[in-house]
Amino acid sequence: MAYVDAIAGRLGINVTRALHDYGVDGTFHPVKETIAGRTETGFTLQYQLKATVNWEVDGASIVYDMEAAAFNKMALRDPAAVPLVLILLCLPALEISWLRQNERALLLRWRARTFHTWSR
Repeated sequence: MAYVDAIAGRLGINVTRALHDYGVDGTFHPVKETIAGRTETGFTLQYQLKATVNWEVDGASIVYDMEAAAFNKMALRDPAAVPLVLILLCLPALEISWLRQNERALLLRWRARTFHTWSR
């Protein structure tokens, strides 16, 4: 979640987190500058966040074996619902490759990919 918060904050987007796990981890709320000051746009985007070492590249695609229940919660949403994206943190298999720490620094390395479910 810290990854999502950091990127969203840098882009000027508010983030709220879901209280219960019903297939949505949080919602992005874009912010815009108006003559009255900053305000949320009213256009939201929900997300499901996953992190895994079990992924591979196949041409231009990322292959990830998502649990059927989690996939169905995304795929079977009402087409008129707020859009939902999957944010997949693709971690190297060896933890030492993506996580290093000492008294001076914490280093995290990964690739993030998104998948959207809407067809508008």
